[in-house]
Amino acid sequence: MGAGLPMAPGDIAFKSNFATYNPATGIVEKRRADRQFEHLGPTLCGALDGLKLPSFPQHQISVRYATEHRCGVVVRGPGLTDAVSGTDPLKDNLPLLTAQPLDDTFEAQHTAAVVNELNIEIQHILGAHPINKQRVAEGKNPANVVLLRGCGSRINVPSFEKLHGMRACIVAPTKIIAGLGMSFDIVSLDAPGATGSYDSHFASKAAVACDALISRGFDFALVHVKAVDDTGHDRLLAMKVKFLEVIDRMIGHILVRLHDTEQLHYQLHQAERQAWQDRLVLEQPEQQQQQEQPDSTQRYAICITG
Repeated sequence: MGAGLPMAPGDIAFKSNFATYNPATGIVEKRRADRQFEHLGPTLCGALDGLKLPSFPQHQISVRYATEHRCGVVVRGPGLTDAVSGTDPLKDNLPLLTAQPLDDTFEAQHTAAVVNELNIEIQHILGAHPINKQRVAEGKNPANVVLLRGCGSRINVPSFEKLHGMRACIVAPTKIIAGLGMSFDIVSLDAPGATGSYDSHFASKAAVACDALISRGFDFALVHVKAVDDTGHDRLLAMKVKFLEVIDRMIGHILVRLHDTEQLHYQLHQAERQAWQDRLVLEQPEQQQQQEQPDSTQRYAICITG
C-alpha cells in the first residue's frame, strides 16, 4: 500500500528485495543486489508489473518500486491466504527458499503454488532483462531475483482517529511503514528529498510534519527515519552515531518550531481574550463574570521512530 499498490480483501502482498541469485547453485549470493538502485528499480519493477502466471491465469500480479533495493509485490485472485512462508533466506550465501503452506488448508497449499510459480516467472523476466545483461558485462551483481518475504493481507482495523480521537499523518519514505500507517487510515505525506536512505533530507521530514500539525489540521504526526536502522544492517557504527546526532538536531528543530508556534498562538489568544473582555465590559457589564471565552489552545503530538 505504501508503495502505491491498492489492496482489497483477499489480496496478499510481500515486502521484497532485488537480489543476486546464482541459478547454477541455487544460492542467493547477495540479498541486496545494490543499495544504490533508484535509477534501476522503477524500470525493473515496470518489467515485472502485470506478469502472467501460466498455471494461474486468473491471478494478477502488481509490482511497484519502493526505495533502494526494495519493491512491493501484490497478488490478487481467488483462494489466497497469507498463511505461507516466503522465498527469502534472510542471509547471504544461502539457498533460495521455496514457499511453503503454514497450515493444512487448501488455500495455503494453493497460495504456496502460486507464489512458487511467481518466483520462477520473476527469474525468467529479470534474467533476460537488458539491465541485468549489462550489469553482468560490467562485472556488477545482477538483480536477477526478487526475494519475497513477510506475506501479509489487508488488515481490518478501526482507524487511528476512531481509536484515539486524533487526526493523524505519517512521513515515511520507507513504503512498508507508510503502508502500515495507511492501514489505520493515517494520511501519508511526502517530504521533498526524503529517500529513506543515508542521503535523505531529514530537515524536509521535520518541516512537513510541523506544517501538518500547525496548519493542516492534524493532531498527531509520525516521522520515520530509516537511516539509523540501515547503519545497523550495514554494520557502520560510526555512521549510526552520526545519524543519531542528525535525528537529535531534527527533533530539536521540531521542538523549537512547535514551541514558537505555541507561543505565538498564546499571544494571539491573549490579545483576542483581552479584546473580548473589553467588548463585554462595554456591552454587558453585568454578565462579564458569568461568561468565559472558549479555549482555543492548540494541542498536538509527534512521534519519531526508526
